[in-house]
Amino acid sequence: MSSHRTILYYSAVPGELQANGPVSRTGRILARRALGELLGRNVEDREVRALPGGKPFLPGGPDFSVSHAGAWVAAAATTRGQIGLDIEIDAADGLSLRLVCDAAELAVVAEQGATSMWVSKEAALKAWGLGVREAARVRVRSAAAHLEPNAGEAATLYPPLYLAPLTRFAGARACVATSAPPTPIEYREIPCALLDDH
Repeated sequence: MSSHRTILYYSAVPGELQANGPVSRTGRILARRALGELLGRNVEDREVRALPGGKPFLPGGPDFSVSHAGAWVAAAATTRGQIGLDIEIDAADGLSLRLVCDAAELAVVAEQGATSMWVSKEAALKAWGLGVREAARVRVRSAAAHLEPNAGEAATLYPPLYLAPLTRFAGARACVATSAPPTPIEYREIPCALLDDH
């Protein structure tokens, strides 16, 4: 992994298949494809592990993140640093965000909408391997995010992140958060019919 790359595999799952539950399976397949492309080899499902908080990882491999909303399923992977990805259908509740946003963030919510703020916060949480219960600690400023440390917690434990909104997902908002300076994202759209476990 000599050069810094960020890759995003994505697919639209038809409505009739969404009800049958293949979305998480599709996310795992897309993640393995993204990791495989970065590593130059096939990545088997059994190689992927989960941290205690639930964040999936490939021991010794690039960091990656998976998200799905509505018909969209995607997996992003990067060769340098941490990555988080979130996709949401435009349905975030502005009233609930008041519990996890400061005044500057609420001004952005009023201008850009609640879903845009939420995908930024959740992408950051995923990059750090934290759950949504920590959303009130995430501070989003323009194209960056940082985590307010708890008492006694080292400020360097969770590095600042770069945020990049994604526009590939019709009817949804999406964001990727990376700890390394962003590079152009390489997009790979895979039709759902072509996805299998190989």
